[in-house]
Amino acid sequence: MRELFIKKAIEYDNFYSHLGRDNISEISDKNFYFRSCNNVYRVFKELLDENNCASMKEYMSKIGKENNINHLSHFEIKRIREITLKNDNPFLFFYNFDDESLFNLFEILAETHQSLKYYNVYSSSYRNLKDDNRTSKNSKLKTLFDTIDIIKEFPNTDKLQDEIFYIIKSFSINYHYTEMQLFQNFLYRMYCFLIDLKYQDKSKLKNFTKSKIIQIVNSIINEYYSEEKIKFTTAIKIENFRNLTYFYDTAKGINLYHI
Repeated sequence: MRELFIKKAIEYDNFYSHLGRDNISEISDKNFYFRSCNNVYRVFKELLDENNCASMKEYMSKIGKENNINHLSHFEIKRIREITLKNDNPFLFFYNFDDESLFNLFEILAETHQSLKYYNVYSSSYRNLKDDNRTSKNSKLKTLFDTIDIIKEFPNTDKLQDEIFYIIKSFSINYHYTEMQLFQNFLYRMYCFLIDLKYQDKSKLKNFTKSKIIQIVNSIINEYYSEEKIKFTTAIKIENFRNLTYFYDTAKGINLYHI
């Protein structure tokens, strides 16, 4: 069961893309799932065959699309292998999941990785910029917005430029989430996902309870994401979390549920 779980994680990690949610396709000969906006199986399978590549990550690296690689999953497979050898392995509860449930689990893990990436690259530093702009008489953001508005008045401003300006403005007025908030989102997603499922406990199936989910989430945060300071208790009111959208390198933004 452990090896099958790791195998599925590797397959997902090689092909998953969070760029679109309009279509879920399966490569039937390899049981891979990955997402995109258009006819995933036909287009991607042809690209991989033509370029003699075994995965989307390999293909992106081969054609030099490093930015696109950022939109693929980035699991720590080595870390998953290490954790699954421990007696208190939190992934053990997912070994009996079917492919669709595993896909949902891996999606949550992958999106949390993406949230961490955004936090490390943008949020942690740009929260300071936003604070400065609240107190400064000569706001850097106001100057930026005024400049963008002037440029948009120029003739021949095309649709792509308008989208870039939209992203810059949206990005600049972000609240910029905290590390605690991104892990609150992880808790929220895991709770909504697991609360109606069951796990194998020795010879019988048991329901996931709030306390069990929080126990698993805390363990994954600590063991897998290597964050020791964040620990949730059953006192947290998940039902009071609200959804906010943060804009970074895509106009679509990233949605997080947190206090």
